[in-house]
Amino acid sequence: MLLALGSGIGFAINDAVTKLKIKGNSSMSLTFVSLIFGLPIILISLLIPIGKLTMTFNSLIFYLIAGIVNFTIGRSSLYASISRLSSSGGSILSSTSALFGFLMGWILLDEKVTVIMAIGVILIMISVYIASGGFKNNLSLTGIIFGLITGLSIAIAVVLIKLGDQNGGQPVLGTLIAYLSGIAFSYIGFKRNPIKVIELKRLAYPLAIMGTAAAAGQIMRYIALLTAEASVVAPLQNIRPVVATFILLAFGIDEDKRPKKYHWIAAILACIGAALVSIKFA
Repeated sequence: MLLALGSGIGFAINDAVTKLKIKGNSSMSLTFVSLIFGLPIILISLLIPIGKLTMTFNSLIFYLIAGIVNFTIGRSSLYASISRLSSSGGSILSSTSALFGFLMGWILLDEKVTVIMAIGVILIMISVYIASGGFKNNLSLTGIIFGLITGLSIAIAVVLIKLGDQNGGQPVLGTLIAYLSGIAFSYIGFKRNPIKVIELKRLAYPLAIMGTAAAAGQIMRYIALLTAEASVVAPLQNIRPVVATFILLAFGIDEDKRPKKYHWIAAILACIGAALVSIKFA
């Protein structure tokens, strides 16, 4: 459970730095560069003593698809959402992965779910509405859509990772496989809309933080799924809105980069909802 929470912290740092420092670049290009910066962490993680580095054909396929869904689609959508909303807004909208993960774990993986968990999912969905600002005129429809795509992608990736583990895959090696597939496919977008060298130098430090934090989050998520169910891990990651809000409050400068009051309220509700979803009763 602690690993699942830790993964949420890693993803939150990625979200906050994205909003504070990154803007005006292709989301796919940002995904590619951030993955490159995070790759050394993934390679170092191979030294973590978690069984043998085994891999079956089925688990390989699951991990490859998980990388494409999570990175090429999910992370690119997250960056696009954050650029149109705020880090808190984008993070909370991506928290719909709690709902998607809840349903997929129950329907596809036959995991046990409870009424308490369902209440937690409802709270998270309420937080999504609050994060969107209700029916305000400045609501970004595309930002919300990208945020929801992120949530769905995260949930699908979690299920695929779980299936990879169940089919004889080793989680740390699975992380590397997913990462490499994500790099390969996001490179297509980077090639079409490359980041200029002078801009890349300016963004090197924040991209390094983003890539490293997200890579650490990925490793913890893959390992957590060894023992925890998908319907639990997906919601537990949703502490990311709270952490992202604190980071922005501490380091945000421009008003448009700071989370609004309704983002704060939504972040608290998302955290409570995630806690309830993680509770299992016999």
